[in-house]
Amino acid sequence: MNKQDKSIPLNQWLEEWDPLNIGPSSYDTEKADIMGILYITDNPRTVAAKIKEIIEFSFEETLSMEKCLAAANTMLLLKNDSSCSI
Repeated sequence: MNKQDKSIPLNQWLEEWDPLNIGPSSYDTEKADIMGILYITDNPRTVAAKIKEIIEFSFEETLSMEKCLAAANTMLLLKNDSSCSI
C-alpha cells in the first residue's frame, strides 16, 4: 500500500471499492454490513472472512480470500489511522 492510499478516509475508500467489478455503487447494503464488522474486531482474517461471506451471499459470486484479506487490511488501516487523529 502506498502513502496516498493511507490518506484516503475509510468511507471514501469504501465508496470506490468494487470487488466484483460491477460498479462501486452496487454494494450499499454490503458496505454497511462490513462497516459494522470493522468496529467489532481489528483481526484482518476475521474481517476478511466476513467480507467474503457478505459478498458471496449477496451476489452468489466467489471472491478470493486473498482479495478479501487485502481489502480487510486496507479498511483496518484506514479505520485505525482515522481513529488515532484528533
